[in-house]
Amino acid sequence: MKEPNLFEDEIKNSETYRIIKETTRRVKNDVQSQVQQTLRERWGVGAAQQQAPQTTVPAQGRELTPEEQEAARQAQKAEAEAAQQAAAAAKEAKKKAKKAKKEPEEVPAGMKAVRKKSVVPFYAIAGTVLGYALLFPLYSVAHFLILASLTAIVGFTCFKFCKGKTVYEPIEEGEAQAEKKSRTGFPDVDQLLEEGDRYIEQLDLANDMIEDETVSAQIDRMAEVSRKIFDYVEAQPQKAGQIRKFMNYYLPTTLKLLNSYFMLKKQGVDGKNITDSIVEIERILQTIVKVYEKQLDALFQDEALDISTDVAVLENMMEQETFK
Repeated sequence: MKEPNLFEDEIKNSETYRIIKETTRRVKNDVQSQVQQTLRERWGVGAAQQQAPQTTVPAQGRELTPEEQEAARQAQKAEAEAAQQAAAAAKEAKKKAKKAKKEPEEVPAGMKAVRKKSVVPFYAIAGTVLGYALLFPLYSVAHFLILASLTAIVGFTCFKFCKGKTVYEPIEEGEAQAEKKSRTGFPDVDQLLEEGDRYIEQLDLANDMIEDETVSAQIDRMAEVSRKIFDYVEAQPQKAGQIRKFMNYYLPTTLKLLNSYFMLKKQGVDGKNITDSIVEIERILQTIVKVYEKQLDALFQDEALDISTDVAVLENMMEQETFK
């Protein structure tokens, strides 16, 4: 009895196979209709012959005309092309199924794939040794060598076919930090940049809550300059020490003032204390923006010195060339 071909059944049940089969049927019917139309026009073949699904040769053994032969060849060609398309579709489906089997499953977020070894080989080896020891004397060198060979064969076979399974385990916090890509190669600088990103997020959040357009524009400027500062430090990690004061004092103080400003504005009272505090914060914010800009400018001090040195050397060389 012929064994069922599951892959062939899957191909026959696929949408691609159904479309190709339907196309083949339509092409075959169209060609047969053309042949029958030609027969009716030239030889007056009756309706009974017209209904025959496989009629390609007229009655009384008449030879086909060149037009009829050409139509028959076109029908055979269409059937051959349809068969080739079906074979190509089956081959492509088989290739995709094989590729899908080889591709590893996507690891869920926050999880790691761990390969667990199968315990079957160890039980098989232990069972082999125990069974052989019960049946044969192990004190004999010959039996000992036979057992060693038999154990090796059993172990090799089991390890080859029992490869275990892959399970997903949650990634520990320490492992997640180890797997996280370093931005600069220096852990302390990476930590500083992450803290700076959090400060910028808080600036953006404060900007969303504050409705005053002037203050909002100042916060936009502070966030923009802060991003440029941290981008520069990420590119030049050795400059991280120059922004310690900016990180430890100016940024947290700015956020504290903005939170106080939002809280005072929310009161909706024109009392002297509230009004004076709001005016004072609005005044100091203008100064804070300038401080941020000066901090960014200070990072380019070494570059400015190098440029001045290069320009001075170039000017001296040009003067010497002129005197010559």
